[in-house]
Amino acid sequence: MKISNRSWHLRLVRVLSSGYTPTNLCNYFWKVVGTLVFFLLAIILSPVVIPALGIIWLEEKVRDRDARKLPKQQKQPGLVHAWISAKKQRVCPIIIVEGEEEEPCNV
Repeated sequence: MKISNRSWHLRLVRVLSSGYTPTNLCNYFWKVVGTLVFFLLAIILSPVVIPALGIIWLEEKVRDRDARKLPKQQKQPGLVHAWISAKKQRVCPIIIVEGEEEEPCNV
């Protein structure tokens, strides 16, 4: 089978796939299909992906700016982490609920 140098599919394959052109029809067909799918997905997704990447970039910049302004606060371990630590140490720590009045324990 002969393919013209001026055919749109040959130009598309050469431009988008580093100039490599398969030598048999089966490989060439799938190369054209794959290149078309890639090209169409790039066109369809670019209006979605580019603004999304911009938003993510801006969010990172805002977080970095905020992190420089505020002093770091020491985080307390979460419930699961505290439970695992207590289980390993064989100690059951007392739970204090902030914002409530302390009631005497009648144990």
